[in-house]
Amino acid sequence: MVPLPWEHAVKKFILMTLVTATALSPVSAFAADIVPTSMNIASAFDDTAGFQREDRRAERQAARAERTAEQRMERRAERQENQPDRAQRVQPAQAQAPQPDVERPQRQRDIVRTERRDASQDGRYYDRNRDGNLDRQWDRNRDGNLDRNWDRNRDGRLDRRLDRNDDERIDRRYDRNRNGQLDRRVDRNDDNRLDRLRGNDRWTNNWRNDRRYDWRSYRQSNSNYYRPGRYYSPYRGHNYSRISIGFSLGSGYYGSRYWINDPWEYRLPAAYGTYRWVRYYDDVLLVDIRNGRVVDVIRDFFW
Repeated sequence: MVPLPWEHAVKKFILMTLVTATALSPVSAFAADIVPTSMNIASAFDDTAGFQREDRRAERQAARAERTAEQRMERRAERQENQPDRAQRVQPAQAQAPQPDVERPQRQRDIVRTERRDASQDGRYYDRNRDGNLDRQWDRNRDGNLDRNWDRNRDGRLDRRLDRNDDERIDRRYDRNRNGQLDRRVDRNDDNRLDRLRGNDRWTNNWRNDRRYDWRSYRQSNSNYYRPGRYYSPYRGHNYSRISIGFSLGSGYYGSRYWINDPWEYRLPAAYGTYRWVRYYDDVLLVDIRNGRVVDVIRDFFW
C-alpha cells in the first residue's frame, strides 16, 4: 500500500516537533534553576533590607557609646580641675575646728556641783527661813553641812537613796506631805533616819506586829488596789509553784517589771538596800536581788 502525500507531511512535522522538544528541555531546566520565582525575589529583597537595618542600628549604638565616653571624660576632667580648690577650702575649716576639750566635762560637773552647794546654802533648798544657815532639820550640829544621815558621801547633796529624781527634795515615797521631813511611817522614832526593819543585815518579820501594815484590813476597803491584772510568767512553760522562805528564784522573776515600787500603797513596809517586794502570781515575795533569795512571803496577797 502506497502512502499518500499528506501522510509524509504529517510524519515529517511530528518528527521535527520531537527533535525540537528534545533540544530545548535542558535549557528550560537550567533556566528554572537560575531564574528565581517571584517569591524568591521578594525574600531576597527582605533579607537585604534587614541587613541594612542592623547596620544602621549598630552605627547608632556605636555613636551613642562614643558620646557617653566623651561626656565621662569631660566630667572627670572637671572634677580633677576643681579638686585643688575643694581641698583648699576644706583645709582651713579643719584647721579652725576646735580641738575636743577633755577637761571640759569635769569642769562642767564641778560648776554644777558648786552651784547646787551654793543654792543649798543660800536657802533655795535647805534654808526655808532665809537666815543664811541650813535649817536644823538638815544641820542639827550647826556645822554648815548636811548631816551625815542625809549626806553620807559629803557632797553637799541629798543621797540618791532619798532623792532618786535628783531634785534636792526627799522623794514622795518618804515625804508625802512635802514638809521636808521623813514621814512617821518610815521614821517612827523621829530621828530623821529611815527605820531599819532588819538587824545584822537580816530581814525580820516584826513588821507584821505593826498596825500600820495591816494590809488585810486595808484591802477590804480598797479591794481595787489589789487587782493588778493578769500575771505573765517571765519563762515560757513555767507555772505557779508554792515558794517558801529560803528559796532562790530565777533572775527573771525579780526583774524590775515585777517590783512593787511603792509598798506603802499596799500597806507593806519599805524595802531597803538590796531587798525588793516582788509580785509572784497572786503572792508577794521579798527578794534579795543580789542572789534571788526569798526572805519573806505573803501568799494570796492579790485578788
